[in-house]
Parts: sequence; structure tokens; C-alpha cells
Amino acid sequence: MQLPAQYRQLIECFDALPGIGPRAAARMAQHVLEHDSGERLQQAILTARRTLQHCCCCRTYSDLSICPLCTDDERSALHLLVVSGVEDQFRWEEAGYRGGYFVLHGLLSPVAGIGPRQLHLPDLKQRVETLVSAAESSSAENLLVKVVLESSVEADATGQFIEDMLAGFACRVQLLTPGQLAVDLQHARSFSAADHVPAGADK
Repeated sequence: MQLPAQYRQLIECFDALPGIGPRAAARMAQHVLEHDSGERLQQAILTARRTLQHCCCCRTYSDLSICPLCTDDERSALHLLVVSGVEDQFRWEEAGYRGGYFVLHGLLSPVAGIGPRQLHLPDLKQRVETLVSAAESSSAENLLVKVVLESSVEADATGQFIEDMLAGFACRVQLLTPGQLAVDLQHARSFSAADHVPAGADK
């Protein structure tokens, strides 16, 4: 049986999404054709593509040129967290991280044609240079850049490239796994809680 070209094209579009195989793509195509959610999905995609942009500082998605996180003066300017995707940013924000971000939207992959410019690593370098200059002018401690990526060949190569790229700056660079950062944040919360224990509360 020859499926209509429009239906095949719809399946191919879903199949091209990360983590979606042919069978799941076919089920999704059938669902959007049989339910009203298909029109809602179409409208949501069009609206998002029309109104969202990359924050000029951290490159997360925002409807403003600079996202609210980057304009929050209460966040630490001495900590910068480099992550591969916006979902990672959400994860660490929920975990209590309160510094700056830089979202790569991917990993280095020469086979896929993804190099430093595709990940906007020159923008990361410029961001670090700006933060280092601000820290030096205020006589503050050195900037700490934490690169937190899932373990893979591409992630290891990306982390190493960033570490080498920032080697000439007055900043510390740590290459961490998500598990290591989770432990760091847990320790930070423990110290913060201890600082707020009233005097004599342990007597």
C-alpha cells in the first residue's frame, strides 16, 4: 500500500526528531491528524519560532534579547555553568544553582558538521573575558567556569576544547559530570543551612 505523500512527509518530520524512531513517528503522525492537539501543536511551534530567540548572554531561549536570569543582579557573577542544552539549565536551576549559564545547544561532532562556531564557542570566550575583566576590576576572586556534560566521546572532546580555549584567562575551569555537580550543590545547600542555624540551637 502506498501511503499519501503528505502523510509520509509528516512521519519523516517526526522521525527526524531526536530519540524518535519510525514506529513512534507513525503513531505521532496519526495522533496529530486524528485529534485537535495537532492544530495546537502547529500553532505552538509557529508561535515559538516567531517569538523566541537566543539570549545574547547565555544563549538560552527567551522572548527578550537578554533573559531574566542574566539580568538578575542577585546571581553570582563569579560562577559560570556551561551546559549542552536548555533542559540541563532547567535541571540545575531547580537544583539550586544561582550563577550564570552558557548553553551550547549541542556538542562538538565533526562527523555531523558541528564545530566550535556552530556551538558559538567564540561567544563563550568573549563572555568569559567580560566576566574575568569585571572580577579583576572589583578585586574579586577568580571566575569559576564549570563545564557539566554527560559522559560521551563528543562531550569529552567538547569539554577539553573549552578548557584549552580558556587556558589563557584568569579563571578556573572544571570539567564535571552531572553527578559531580549534584554533589557540589548538595554540599553548598548543607553549608548554607548550617549558616542559618540559630546560635545555641544545637545545645
